[in-house]
Amino acid sequence: MVCVTRSTFVLQKIDMPLLNVTNLKTYFHTRNGVVRAVDGVSFTVERGETLGIVGESGSGKSVTCYSMMGLIPQPPGRIEGGAAIFDGTDLLSCTKKQLNQIRGKRVSMIFQDPMTSLNPFLRVEDQLIEPLLIHENISKAEAKKRGLQMLEAVGIQDAANRIRMYPHEFSGGMRQRVMIAMALITKPDLLIADEPTTALDVTVQAQILELMKKMQKELGMAVIMISHDLGIVSGFCDRVMVMYAGREMESAKTAALFYQTSHP
Repeated sequence: MVCVTRSTFVLQKIDMPLLNVTNLKTYFHTRNGVVRAVDGVSFTVERGETLGIVGESGSGKSVTCYSMMGLIPQPPGRIEGGAAIFDGTDLLSCTKKQLNQIRGKRVSMIFQDPMTSLNPFLRVEDQLIEPLLIHENISKAEAKKRGLQMLEAVGIQDAANRIRMYPHEFSGGMRQRVMIAMALITKPDLLIADEPTTALDVTVQAQILELMKKMQKELGMAVIMISHDLGIVSGFCDRVMVMYAGREMESAKTAALFYQTSHP
């Protein structure tokens, strides 16, 4: 008879990766045939780690993460197989209710284009505090207080006035900061950043990346950075996975990948 104590179980759980994706397959069924957007991708993300997913446009980087988050339009998309175990829960097979309890609370996402990701008809305040009102049992006044604190944390000046503004009154860099604030306001365990600096100039890029590093350190969260900019990845990520045509070509620690590249 084997006796497993509670402390042993907790240690085993801590030793497990925060996210373990195995043989993920996402296909799009179109009139012209089947597009294998993600074709058997596997990777892990440890707690507090930063994983970079790189590859050319159309290689399947974003679709991989959208599949885990349940954001693939079905049809034409379909998850054909695989598993994405997040802290013991398979994101691909759990119910919509379970997924909604995880999305925006324990797993957050910064979407690719800050210009179109914010609703132009709603004030920044309403969009910023929405995750708190959905996932945490707090009043709107308390949610607004935390929203102001988060805007200040991401470097928005005069947050008390700006929180009442609409997205079109913000610059591109400021909108990206708002997106980061929305993603981090619930203090997630995992942040997925889908090319968060693509539309920004170099100076603002550096500010945004420094901000993400700072918030990651404070919250102790893991980060998946999707990018095609190897310069950003080299200075930000602990490990890198290279994708091509929906498949993983190579995966290694950042320094090893740059000095001993396997894929052209």
